[in-house]
Amino acid sequence: VVASDGEDLLRGDQHTAHERVRFERLLERAGRHAVESQGLLSPLVVDLSPDLLPVLDAHVEALRELGYDVEPFGGGATRLRAVPAILGTGDPGPALERVLRDLKEREAAEWAVTGTRDRLAATLACHSSVRAGQALNLEQMGSIVRDVFRTAHPTLCPHGRPTLVRVPREELSR
Repeated sequence: VVASDGEDLLRGDQHTAHERVRFERLLERAGRHAVESQGLLSPLVVDLSPDLLPVLDAHVEALRELGYDVEPFGGGATRLRAVPAILGTGDPGPALERVLRDLKEREAAEWAVTGTRDRLAATLACHSSVRAGQALNLEQMGSIVRDVFRTAHPTLCPHGRPTLVRVPREELSR
């Protein structure tokens, strides 16, 4: 996304900027115990791979705080009754598996946020944000740019990647 603040040129990464916006909204709602959750019509039993079961166990409370209603169901199975509304209408089983896999793979990585709930919120925000290269209209681009400037940390996504790069007017003039 290319924009201007009236003085400088701004080059924005639509994915990381949208991720920052969604991350901070999730945390704000979690702080008020008001994260929107989408109940499933009937519980879904998900068979997770054995390497993800400890990840689920370690994060089950944070998962609940952020909109999941999930519990171990025995023998590697997990019962899923609700998912965070932010994830949209995709298949909830594979979505849970992707979130847990991402948490596992980034376990030792550098994060711009700390704590189990914040890392999970960052993962949910990442998985629910617009994708790099996804076609957006001007209204969607403008909304992301405006919203990212309303966040506490507008220049970095929760994983530490830049959201915006400012190109000063003087540099453009050269």
